[in-house]
Amino acid sequence: MGASTMVVRRMVLFALVFLAIAAVTALGAAADEDHDDWTIIGSEVHSDEVITVSGQLSIDLGGSLHLSSCELRFTGGSPEDIRIQVRSGSLILDGLTTVIMENSGRMVMQGHMDIRGTVNFKHVDILVHSRGTLAVRGAALTLEGSWSTQSVNDPLMLTVEGGAYFAASTVNLVYAFVVSKGSMTIAESSVEASRDWGKEYDGLKERLRFEQGVATLTDSTFSDLFNGIMSRADLYASDCTFNRSDLRSFAPTWQPSLKAHVRQCEFI
Repeated sequence: MGASTMVVRRMVLFALVFLAIAAVTALGAAADEDHDDWTIIGSEVHSDEVITVSGQLSIDLGGSLHLSSCELRFTGGSPEDIRIQVRSGSLILDGLTTVIMENSGRMVMQGHMDIRGTVNFKHVDILVHSRGTLAVRGAALTLEGSWSTQSVNDPLMLTVEGGAYFAASTVNLVYAFVVSKGSMTIAESSVEASRDWGKEYDGLKERLRFEQGVATLTDSTFSDLFNGIMSRADLYASDCTFNRSDLRSFAPTWQPSLKAHVRQCEFI
């Protein structure tokens, strides 16, 4: 075989390798998505992607969006803007998934949201509408807002007007509140706050607040909630562990028959 033939073959081989690398690189770049408004009406599954939305994410007509180990990032906007609107259908988050709104914003859930894996919401006020449901199962969920004496304060708020179910999960509140006005069940889970700013925000101090409806707590641990747990709902707690100063129950004047059943619980 001549030297010139060997050179040609090597050049062809190098060219093929270069094209293969370029193709893989192109595929990797295509995995990241940018949207203005993003509307889901069918079924979509995304894994290991960074998805940027400058407008609103809407799930309609029974659509389904499943994000596994993704970062869903919202740019622009203001804290009053609804950036995620699930009118019907479902949003499923699992793996190592983060939902972040750079300028804060709101999420309205009128359908169903299912959370599994390790999921972090940053600067997202979440409303589970009276028609909506939330299921957190086998998850490590972090709700993270912000607080600074030098800037605009923006703790995160999870408000449940419909139904929420937490099972075999951990919930970490980082400058965040959870307010239930519907039905909330927490079973075999732990809830804690890893940051405290020691002041009221919009009239709220308690990190976990059962305003109305029914709250059922079973075989769970509630710790380091600082200003504690406020219950104005019908509360049923069994086999739970609380910080001694955390749990407080108050019957509002419009509901003098408030029920608070606490049995076989430990106060430390």
